[in-house]
Amino acid sequence: MRADLQAKLAIASVRAPVAISPLASALVEPAALPVVDPAALPVVDPASLVVATQLGDGERHRLRESLGVLPEGTTREVLGYKLRNGDEIVDGAVLANIPGILTGEVSVCGLKDFMIDSVIKFTLPSGESKIINCAFIAALDITDSPVHWHAMTTETYQILEGEGYMVLGEKVFEVKPGDVITLVPGIEHGLVSKNGKPVKVLLTFFPGLAPKSEPKFRDEAISYEKASLRAKELCPSLPI
Repeated sequence: MRADLQAKLAIASVRAPVAISPLASALVEPAALPVVDPAALPVVDPASLVVATQLGDGERHRLRESLGVLPEGTTREVLGYKLRNGDEIVDGAVLANIPGILTGEVSVCGLKDFMIDSVIKFTLPSGESKIINCAFIAALDITDSPVHWHAMTTETYQILEGEGYMVLGEKVFEVKPGDVITLVPGIEHGLVSKNGKPVKVLLTFFPGLAPKSEPKFRDEAISYEKASLRAKELCPSLPI
């Protein structure tokens, strides 16, 4: 992050996310329920049910070494938008639903369900060009993200569930459901949950963020591998 750039924070209260009503189920008389012999049930190893929600230390270090921001002079042309699981650019509005339970991939910041992509044509100063499906809107469960920054990408966090501490430049802010944080390029940022329970966030990247499988075109540099360590460094009294 450039030393001369001061972090500017704007947190606005927004309408709380609408709760999703559980699916109604038909009543079943007890006599109709099947009888199951517990001895016939398969033995399940509890460890097999654990799903990783954030990167391990080794992967964080590898990404810190491999990722970087876009070089000055790079151009990006948005060709359109599409659903992450769609095959073609949508002609008109794109409608996606925030998942109640995230089941996506473990990204740089946490467990991420990509929702809407922007299709972007990148042209580097060298003249190299490539069209890439980039993350535009995604839902994340964040427990302890790296502290990172973008050179050309504006990012907006909308806190949906959970509470945490957000590193913004040289300061730490408490965040809760209803908070919206917009980050202009150049601001170091990271998020750590208060109690180890993931913070559910709706993220928007403008105009879009290339996947980590395209490091040459991904506008993201990691400054600190864990937001929790950076937050404690800035505010030693934080209860994390």
